[in-house]
Amino acid sequence: MAGWLCARLGLRSGNAAEWVRVAHALESLPECGRAYAGGRLAWDQVRPLTEFAAPEREAEQAADAVGCSAAFLEAVARRVRRVSRAEAERQERQRSPPTGR
Repeated sequence: MAGWLCARLGLRSGNAAEWVRVAHALESLPECGRAYAGGRLAWDQVRPLTEFAAPEREAEQAADAVGCSAAFLEAVARRVRRVSRAEAERQERQRSPPTGR
């Protein structure tokens, strides 16, 4: 799909991939999707929101995001990415035996 968007709309591959990622995320976040479709959330708000919204809390998160700036939502998404990366590294260390010399 991202390749088609690039060819059809002239998007950069990174932008096209992000459009596809957000579209897939919105499939499991219907309230976020409705807020975006209804104009209550802008692209710059919904994009980072899809990085951290949880399906079980997304109605509340979508409603809260309406009053938030895009910069704030991006900061939350960055924080979540850092925590996710740190957690993945911790889990990898637990799975991998220490290497001895």
